[in-house]
Amino acid sequence: MSCRNCRSQVLDTWLYCPQCGTPTPLGTRLAPCDSSLTLPGTSQVSPVRILDRLGAGVLLVTPRGRIGHINSAARALFKISANQNILGKPCAEFIQHEECMAIIKRQLARGIPSASHAEDEDAKKPDEIALKDDQDQDLFYQVHITHIQDDSSVPAGIIYLFHDITDLRNIARMKTEFVSIVAHELRTPLTPLKGFVSTLLDDEKEEWYDRETRREFYTIIDENVDRLSRLVNDLLGVSRIERLGVGGIEMNWEPNVGIRKVAEEVLRTQRGRTDKHTFVLDFEPEDIEIEADREKFQNILQNFVSNAIKYSPKGGEIRIIARLKPADADFPYSSVWIGIKDPGMGIDLNRLKRMGKAFCDVRSSGRPKASDTGIGLYLVKALIAAHHGVMTVDSELGKGSTFGIRLPLCRLTPEESAQEEKHERPTLFGIAYQ
Repeated sequence: MSCRNCRSQVLDTWLYCPQCGTPTPLGTRLAPCDSSLTLPGTSQVSPVRILDRLGAGVLLVTPRGRIGHINSAARALFKISANQNILGKPCAEFIQHEECMAIIKRQLARGIPSASHAEDEDAKKPDEIALKDDQDQDLFYQVHITHIQDDSSVPAGIIYLFHDITDLRNIARMKTEFVSIVAHELRTPLTPLKGFVSTLLDDEKEEWYDRETRREFYTIIDENVDRLSRLVNDLLGVSRIERLGVGGIEMNWEPNVGIRKVAEEVLRTQRGRTDKHTFVLDFEPEDIEIEADREKFQNILQNFVSNAIKYSPKGGEIRIIARLKPADADFPYSSVWIGIKDPGMGIDLNRLKRMGKAFCDVRSSGRPKASDTGIGLYLVKALIAAHHGVMTVDSELGKGSTFGIRLPLCRLTPEESAQEEKHERPTLFGIAYQ
């Protein structure tokens, strides 16, 4: 059969003429979104329905620059409605993205690659484009290109495959930022260490500084060594969790760990960091005991209280709340809920969704200049999971946050732990993170 417009040879299973884009008799009878069609030059076994189910965007452009096929993912990518009939129409009318159209025009002008061109490694590299989603977030796509021909070796068009690489780009960006942050974190304690050690070494006869001043220098050195040690331990902890998961955390369970006593120890440490904040313990009942790894439980509270101080730079009340909770359908064990409430800057919804991911600082927008490795919450999340608990957060931008955990009072048996893994965690307060 011949195209009624340009007289090119077309098959009766084709939707359009691959040369001029004129619909064939079959194309004029089908609905705009019909996904049971065959591509030009293919057999009766249709691949189009399969292509429409792909998560990657697929766009077929004819040699004349017309749209031969577009799947659902590509329609969503370029914001083309599902019921809009664009097949056989000029590509430039519907693809408004400048980078993408530049790639399409360049490939159309190049034509079918020659044998020598096909061996050019640079020509084989996929292009990349960047777009914005509905929330103005950056999306990155890798564009893979394939030239197709019909059964008579006549060019039938070019297939463009749009593969979402946003997560890969974000990981690469986070790694770069993480290296920069860790370098800064290492430099911060190393600078006073170098300075005070050099000062003490210069005073060979110990004549320049009295005993009290020298002790002050030694105290600063000791504090900065501890800071370096914590950073190294955090990095090792992340590495272990990445390799072995939460099960790789070694737990030293102790019965009758007093929550109030641990909280008081944490506050004694944190009070020295600020003179702008007041601290309140709000416990009902006053004494609550759980079975836990005392040191790791203390690390959880230290991280939450430290963040509460850091992200409420104007000061105010930081409240540690503890409430006993009976077993219920959402949490099938007697438990305690512990919340750390601050009056700080809060977290916007987009950042809140990323909370607890490795190397992600969820409150970087408008936060103090103090640097943060972004791994604290990631480690805390893993420690809470190792206690069979759930982390929660309730936050409003500009009005503060309440970070909390709900932990069973007793360590779960292996049978209960196995059952717990099948249990879907609820949102207990604000947004929950398993």
